[in-house]
Amino acid sequence: MKLRGVLDTSLGNFLCLRGYAKMGDLFRISEAKEYQRGLNKKHKEDIARFVDKGEFHFYPEVILGATLATNPAEILRFNEIINRLDGGKKFKVIFGQMTLQCFFSRSKSSEEGRVYDYLRRGVLTVNNRLINSDKLIKLSRIDGHHRLSIIDPKVRKYKDINTPFCIVFFRSEEEAEKFGAALFHNINHKALPLPMEDSLRLILENIELFPDDKLKRDPSFGWPYYLARKLLGKIDYDMVPNVKKTLENQERSFLVMKLGWLIKEKILGENENAIQRFKQALAEVNTLYGSYPVLVENKNIGLLGAFIYYQLWPERLVKSFAQWVIDNHIYTIEKSSAKDIVDVFNSIISSRNRTIFVSLPVDEKETENHYKIIERVAKEINNDLRLKVKIKVDRVDWFVDGTSYEINNKILEMISNCGLLIGDLTYCNPNVYHEVGFLMGKSRALDEGFGNFILILNETVKKKDNVVGFNLKGIKQIKFVQTEKFADELKKHLIKFFKLK
Repeated sequence: MKLRGVLDTSLGNFLCLRGYAKMGDLFRISEAKEYQRGLNKKHKEDIARFVDKGEFHFYPEVILGATLATNPAEILRFNEIINRLDGGKKFKVIFGQMTLQCFFSRSKSSEEGRVYDYLRRGVLTVNNRLINSDKLIKLSRIDGHHRLSIIDPKVRKYKDINTPFCIVFFRSEEEAEKFGAALFHNINHKALPLPMEDSLRLILENIELFPDDKLKRDPSFGWPYYLARKLLGKIDYDMVPNVKKTLENQERSFLVMKLGWLIKEKILGENENAIQRFKQALAEVNTLYGSYPVLVENKNIGLLGAFIYYQLWPERLVKSFAQWVIDNHIYTIEKSSAKDIVDVFNSIISSRNRTIFVSLPVDEKETENHYKIIERVAKEINNDLRLKVKIKVDRVDWFVDGTSYEINNKILEMISNCGLLIGDLTYCNPNVYHEVGFLMGKSRALDEGFGNFILILNETVKKKDNVVGFNLKGIKQIKFVQTEKFADELKKHLIKFFKLK
């Protein structure tokens, strides 16, 4: 295999061979080093899709590293190579498993007739027999690991694509290890990237070069870019003043990133209706921000994206989310991913949804026994089904958080945060009636129906102490005489309610 290109020093320092080769050839003779990041499956798929369908096919150079000296004598010979290169003298040297040749083309300088300019043509030869064996000492991939990773050795696809490369020659293994990692760092972290907002301006606002249909269908862009273009300039900041500080100077990147994420999460679809839905959600979140001055001052576009997510979410958790953000000072975080915030809050919601609040008369022997049965049944379900998010059982008189609190407020807070209330109607306690009534009123206000509580009644208690009031008499109850039958019936109800089977 021969790799041909221009051989010269970069900035008077590293000796480099720059040229073009088949992607499959570069893949076969190179491998990733320890400092390379692990392959990201999605990034790899995006690159393959870009190569398959994209119109804007361009790759920066794949940068590889080669060690040409394995002992002190060869290092001295390396220095001779540089001298011959500078003097315009051709050479051929064998280093380990490779052969490096240099040829010169010369022409008179346009500035001085007696001076010659040299074009240094280099050829790196790798023995084909070694390539097809396990004995080849491969070049190291300094940059371009993901680009080469789309090659499948068993499939010809992509192998013959012409790809630019740069091979950096190091004098020793020590140099290769040290400088290879340094070059990787400089390439990936030292360059000042073009801010996303500026690069998006070139794309979203140039309809002639990037018409709507191209934005929708080209894999380099997609529907998020098209929808962002349609929304750009259509957001009246006089109508949404509370989110203005968040969106200032980052509107384009906010729209592209958050629309792409919402489409991926299937909160929005790839259709024109998404434009109006997004605008409406932004307006509603703007109103919500107005209730919390700390949110108006916030500039975290990730947090704003999370608010829009919950505003669009069918269960409308946005008010609960807002309270969590305020109570836990999430608004003080300057930068964060909308997805990360949503993942954390969703895990909290999952835990809350499997919390059972038990409303019962305290200091009654029968109802204390009922509570122990509820705890036991929940534990059995957790263990039998090996639940990661476990069912938790709470009651207010056993709640301890290290603070003093108004018990009535704590009861209402715990009821609001629970996924299921079990109301023990035994003894017809007025506090139980109040707590069940509060949950029913809350559910009606949020249009959630009345499917989030279970009523129980021990019929062995004297009738005069056990007459269920008119408002609850018509609602289904688990009535029992034997507590073990109650346990069996409750278990069936909980498994069905939490949709565990």
